[in-house]
Amino acid sequence: MNKDIDGFELYGDGEIASEWVVNSDHVTIDATGRSGNCLKIGWNNNFVQTPGRLHRNMDSCARLFFGFAFRTNVLPPSGRVQIVALADAGQYLCGLWYDSVGRLQAGYLSSPSDPESFVAIGIPTPAGTIKLSTWRSLRIDITPHNSAGAIDVYVGRTLRISEAGVQTANLGSGAAPANQLELVGPGGDQNWHSFDDYWRNDESGDENNALWPDVGVRAQTGSANGHTAAWCLSGAASAWQCLATADGDTSYVVSDTADQVCLVALTPPPSTVGDILAIQTRIVARKDAVDAAAIAPMVSNGTLDSAADPVDLTDDYETIRTSYGRNPITGSAWSSSALETLQIGVKEAS
Repeated sequence: MNKDIDGFELYGDGEIASEWVVNSDHVTIDATGRSGNCLKIGWNNNFVQTPGRLHRNMDSCARLFFGFAFRTNVLPPSGRVQIVALADAGQYLCGLWYDSVGRLQAGYLSSPSDPESFVAIGIPTPAGTIKLSTWRSLRIDITPHNSAGAIDVYVGRTLRISEAGVQTANLGSGAAPANQLELVGPGGDQNWHSFDDYWRNDESGDENNALWPDVGVRAQTGSANGHTAAWCLSGAASAWQCLATADGDTSYVVSDTADQVCLVALTPPPSTVGDILAIQTRIVARKDAVDAAAIAPMVSNGTLDSAADPVDLTDDYETIRTSYGRNPITGSAWSSSALETLQIGVKEAS
């Protein structure tokens, strides 16, 4: 079964999907990501300990936007280590490196086969931009060109590198569209680069404004009954306590009354929640009768309710996830104040 783990498409227990090409036998999945699993790229142990690489072919694009979370377990004693590269027909165009004091530097190789032919683009970021075993969110906007190129690099939400009218390609003349994006390991025995939450967009600059470089997932749990909690209880004294954990038939709420609603108020969100891209509700439910049964996931602000499309239930417990990119009650983007009054629940819909 194809599944998505924090931004990377994977098969089975962690085989990289076919659109990514593994150039090393040290590309693995590690359970130490920011919110689960992350991708680790290390060294190639074929007697030469060269950096492992993972690349993805794509349609040629004259301007590319992409980002990911990055962490390393090594700062080089000298020189620099590459993180990411753009390529065209197998030739490296440009990329991003860091040095022994954690400064990020954009650049390219004047001779793609010679790592010592590095040519810097602009000035590096301050020391300590990259730190050992610390996640950093990187967002890169780049136009490959032999003289009129441009590159912006954000670390978190801060623009750290911004160069325009510069050479960002090492070959050809004029524009040099990229058709390959490559993630690079650090090289050396038992050294690793970790990548997480990868995204890419090559349509237009305007669309990049709708993407956030540092995305996290925060779980909010129930703390009280909502404005209505009419379903019958089993295993606990209140609806929110029945729904605190998915423990099968140990504690639950049940209803056979059409349109009956059960809502739970959530714990208040932190004051520093930031931009909210979406919320997702999670309901674990089954039917307990031979007749057809359905429920409708619901959200409420404590006064007004909004029900999603009904979902048919089976005899076995199943997880029902419903995502809301915008507040369905107001039609507006989510805000911290909306989360403070948010209630979630279900309606008997059969």
